[in-house]
This record gives sequence, C-alpha cells and structure tokens, in this order.
Amino acid sequence: MMKVILREDVKNLGRIGEVVNVSDGYARNFLLPKQFAVEANTKNLREFEHNKKSNIGKSSEDKKSHLNPFLINWLHSLLRLRLKPC
Repeated sequence: MMKVILREDVKNLGRIGEVVNVSDGYARNFLLPKQFAVEANTKNLREFEHNKKSNIGKSSEDKKSHLNPFLINWLHSLLRLRLKPC
C-alpha cells in the first residue's frame, strides 16, 4: 500500500488534499502519471501543509477578484442581448 495526497477529486477515492492509502499499482499506473496525486512523503506533506496554511489567510474576496472582470463583461453582454429591441 502507498500513501498519496490527492491533487484532484477522484471518484470513489477522495477529495483534493486528502491523504489516502491506495495499492502501489493504482498509484504508479494511474494516479501519479495523470498527476491526480503525489506520494505522501515528508517533503510533500510539509509543502501541502504550508500551502494550506497560506491559503487560509486569503479572504474569499481576494480569490474572487480574478473572476470579477470576466463576470462583469459576461453579464453586460447578456443584458445588452436582452435589451435590444426586437
């Protein structure tokens, strides 16, 4: 058995950030090559915890700020389409 940290949600296995035990073959042949997971060694666990702590400090508004210009333009285009006279 091998412990891995999931980098993506994997159906019937776990969610992002979970440490799970999987068979060696499943890890080597599927999860690791497709970069769905990384081996849960001390270095990767330490990096994962560091990234997790640094993301906690960010407010939800900071995370959404990258989407706002796109969403605003998209909403404006929808409104323009609906307000055009037929």
